[in-house]
Amino acid sequence: MEAILNVKLDAELVENLKRATTAQGITIEQALDGLARKYLAEARRQAIDREFANYRAMHAELVNKYLGENVAIYQGKLIDHDPEPMTLARRIRETYGSAPVLVTLVREKAVQEFTLKSPRDVLNKLPILLDGPTLQSELLDDATTLRLRARRER
Repeated sequence: MEAILNVKLDAELVENLKRATTAQGITIEQALDGLARKYLAEARRQAIDREFANYRAMHAELVNKYLGENVAIYQGKLIDHDPEPMTLARRIRETYGSAPVLVTLVREKAVQEFTLKSPRDVLNKLPILLDGPTLQSELLDDATTLRLRARRER
């Protein structure tokens, strides 16, 4: 399904877009569609990062009540919990749709630490380290993580 959106852009920007998209063999619509998708993905990642920060802030309380269970955090609040991650994920999807809800297992430590013995270990484990905030290594800053994710997606 498509929708039409009228957007005002600077004339020079439009000319630059025309040149760049022509050189790449794509339409302006395709370029803007790609940019919008990247923007939404980044906004979602930032929302999940905020929820993970909220999880870390409430971690001590969660450990006391839900150690070993999966919890769902949305807009800074615990919204649900369940020992079965798929059951919890189904309920969250039914109630919140595609909203950025953090679902994570409550462990004794809020952030899991990994010991990597060689650079090859780091390279071999990057898909695991970069697939979620609970698995992202404290060794990698946000800029490095973004570069590695981008490289992995190529």
